[in-house]
Amino acid sequence: MKLSYKTLYGYKIDSDLELPYLRDCADGFSSKLITIRKENVPHTLENASFSGKRFQIAPGQIQTNIQGVADFLIKQNQTGFHISYTPDLNSNNYDIAAFLLGLIMAQVLHMDRYLTLHAGSLNIGGQTILIAGNSGAGKSSLLAELLKRGATLITDDVSPVRQTDQSFTIEPGHANIRLWADAARKSGFPFSDKNRIRPADDKYWIPVPEKFSGTSQEITNLFILKNKRSSDVCFQNVNGIKKMEELKAINFRKVFIRLLNREKEFFEQSTKFANTINIHNITRPEGYYANQIAERIINYLKQ
Repeated sequence: MKLSYKTLYGYKIDSDLELPYLRDCADGFSSKLITIRKENVPHTLENASFSGKRFQIAPGQIQTNIQGVADFLIKQNQTGFHISYTPDLNSNNYDIAAFLLGLIMAQVLHMDRYLTLHAGSLNIGGQTILIAGNSGAGKSSLLAELLKRGATLITDDVSPVRQTDQSFTIEPGHANIRLWADAARKSGFPFSDKNRIRPADDKYWIPVPEKFSGTSQEITNLFILKNKRSSDVCFQNVNGIKKMEELKAINFRKVFIRLLNREKEFFEQSTKFANTINIHNITRPEGYYANQIAERIINYLKQ
């Protein structure tokens, strides 16, 4: 049975694998098309410019092997992209969908020349902000706390930044945030096994459709949570060349900048982007401080 078109990051998606967390396309939605099909993925690519243990890259193509999950192949075409996947014998659809919505979509964004940041994005009082941080820094918990305080969600974990004239905007994701079970309990968001992202992980999709914004405004601020600990919640402005260093550090799957020969383009994109936004590093003591940080961010944006 033909599935309805979905949308993610501004693309129209036609998938034979159920992706229930994506939004339905509005009537008349016109954009690049991504088709996703269960097909035989070749083990090797002809004319590969890079061949490694997990990835192979050829002109307009990326092949990826995720052991125990699936082989994936992205092909760029005139209408957008075609993604093939060959499941592993012991795989399940939840794992395949998780990688499709994460790593594989990130590869598409890199191929489509987005500035692809490992950050969530929110709209607070008419301002669009990014929240970034390494694993364990508390990014998802902070997103949840800001949503409880009236923010609207644009993207959860990956923010594809598009340049339009002299401004930068984000293409919306889907109406869910992902939280580990302990973070969901602390944030007060309900969850159940049916929302588990992958069977082996204690991490869940938390639906927040009433808090989702399908549009984006010009980005004003980037807040980066650091794993470094401090005696209090501390905000530090980032200036000069350090802005570029921070943007490079939070680029999602930044290895593909090099593998796709995008270093010069990335530098130009990042330089222009850095000149249009404020960047702040945030440190905090050990423990749960998402609520205090959320209040500090909201008060800062009101100034």
